[in-house]
Amino acid sequence: MKDRKRNLSTLRDQAYLQIKDALLQSDGSGDNFSERQLAADLGLSLGPVRAAIERLRAENLIVVSRNTGIQLPQLTPDAILDFFEVRLALETLVVEALAGQEISERCDYVEDILEKQLECVEQGRADAYHDLDMQFHLGMATLHGNAEIVRVLGGLRDRMYRLSSRMHAGHPERLAENYSQHKAIFEAVRAGDGVAARTNLVAHLSNGKNFLMNPRHQTRRSASLTAA
Repeated sequence: MKDRKRNLSTLRDQAYLQIKDALLQSDGSGDNFSERQLAADLGLSLGPVRAAIERLRAENLIVVSRNTGIQLPQLTPDAILDFFEVRLALETLVVEALAGQEISERCDYVEDILEKQLECVEQGRADAYHDLDMQFHLGMATLHGNAEIVRVLGGLRDRMYRLSSRMHAGHPERLAENYSQHKAIFEAVRAGDGVAARTNLVAHLSNGKNFLMNPRHQTRRSASLTAA
């Protein structure tokens, strides 16, 4: 009985990860999915697929409609603004705090992420870069050590992946710029320069926001990314 429950749980987890990945990979294509289509495409039974869909819907990662099927929620201008405002508030705190600490002996993980990002830049691999983009920011938060900040940023991972895909998939020249900005943030932190670390981070987030947002769509009043 325990083995059966364990196997069912494994199938549900597998379906969850595979369905989420399929949706993220199709983002922007206009494709919609059904339970039966996903089950057939992924070689899974309907039970685990339905459980995975309920989990994704509970996490607000998908929208399920009788007319349009299963799809990712739209990234509206307001949603994009909210995303960057939350990150601004949390990540400026992270880099400024880190700049006041000695991190040279415990930053191997972040350095490794930057090395992988550089490889993607040199090879023009935008697809592999998307996840590394958020890994860098999560790595900095993990280095800072506030578990709640890590949790909140971790909850933004999928949205970050979607936005990173929009920024880089059709514009591979942006990979080098993004990497250079990450490098500048990290080097300022490691040098203990909190002002430069904050300035570089704010510029980085502002650059991403301005690329994604069409000014005429900014219909709500938002906090300025360049505010002190």
